[in-house]
Amino acid sequence: CGWLSRGLGDVYKRQLLSIVRRRVQVLLAIGLVTLFFGWQVPKLHIKTSIYDLVIEDLPETTHYNEFKEVFGSDEIIRVVVKAENVFDPATFRKIEELVSTATEIEGVRRVISLPGIKKDVDPGGTWSLDRFAAMVTPVAIFRKNLISEDHKASVLTLVLEDAADRDMVIQSVREIIAGASKDLSLYQIGMPLVSEALADFTKKDFFSLPPITFLIIAVILFFLFRNLACLALPLSCVTLALVWTFGLMALTKTPLSMMTMIVPVFLIAVGTAYCLHIGSEYLTSAQETESRTEAAVATFSLVSFPTALAVLTTAIGLGSLLINRIAAIRQFAIFSCFGMFSILVIVLTFFPAALSIFPLPKKKSDETNITPRFFDRFLDWVVNLDLHKQKVTLPILGALVLFCIIGILRIRVETSPVEYFKRDTEVSRNFHDIY
Repeated sequence: CGWLSRGLGDVYKRQLLSIVRRRVQVLLAIGLVTLFFGWQVPKLHIKTSIYDLVIEDLPETTHYNEFKEVFGSDEIIRVVVKAENVFDPATFRKIEELVSTATEIEGVRRVISLPGIKKDVDPGGTWSLDRFAAMVTPVAIFRKNLISEDHKASVLTLVLEDAADRDMVIQSVREIIAGASKDLSLYQIGMPLVSEALADFTKKDFFSLPPITFLIIAVILFFLFRNLACLALPLSCVTLALVWTFGLMALTKTPLSMMTMIVPVFLIAVGTAYCLHIGSEYLTSAQETESRTEAAVATFSLVSFPTALAVLTTAIGLGSLLINRIAAIRQFAIFSCFGMFSILVIVLTFFPAALSIFPLPKKKSDETNITPRFFDRFLDWVVNLDLHKQKVTLPILGALVLFCIIGILRIRVETSPVEYFKRDTEVSRNFHDIY
């Protein structure tokens, strides 16, 4: 391994000298590649659904698709109607109007409702609502499916067509709810609503989590290094890698889903961690060299090989997900691996080229180095604890491991899409209310 490291190090050192000397050309090349991928980014779109986690080659999936070919789509939207008494004549007429309007929505194949049941069992319309209530209340298939036991809630079940525009149907139902009588309480729920909520939260997280992560990391880098190059260049490297990754997603028409949404935060965290080692080594090398070029070359001569190994091992770990049978997880693996290799290329080219432009940090005096910083003192305390207090640290670590093993045995698998949401979100409240 040492021979390999030295051999690759010599090859890269020659390339490194060329990169630093031709820094303008290198930065221009990176800029052109970034411009190409950045040009694609506006085409990136968000599309997420509960069906992202479907395994295509399962027998159950095949049977489900065969079922849909015979019987049509089984997707439904349920409109919950609450009132003092749904069998009150005035309330029942309002429900009939809702059913009539919902039936006309494009993409709705049929509407299952109490008014529809009444028309089937009473074609002549001669029954009173009291008689109809007495007939349907004892029937198990109606109780808690179309009507609550206290007669204060009923449900309109909208069965959707295969080719229905789910978003359009949801919006049409919202308009019906908005125009309904104020003495009725209504909401809609169903898997199309869950998919819509997933898409909304994915979009919000996409535009909020990466900037927050960037801000936190920027603050940490500032307090760790207090150096412009060690602050700006790691963030620039990660930003470039994100543009490349998003550009490739847009180029391949891969939408941003609830799985691939993890990619940007992952790349920011891991990419910055690699750059931290480079920044630390640069500050050390800068104290021992006399020029910006020498500092950049000295830094990357030492860190290039371990950085490449770190990226390679991370990519191998991510690449193992490519054998997963869920397409969304494979997409996450593909673009995470591409992002990692993008970071490696950018770190080994853009970083040294840009680093050789920044002025060297001020030389530290001997007096400055005598008193270690708080972080250094903390690490010294940890090392001393590890070396001289094994009788204390090892039993504590063993107890922690045992505790965590017990926790592993208590892990449960959660596949209900509703449980992805916090209890105070609208979609979760409505689902638990209808339960």
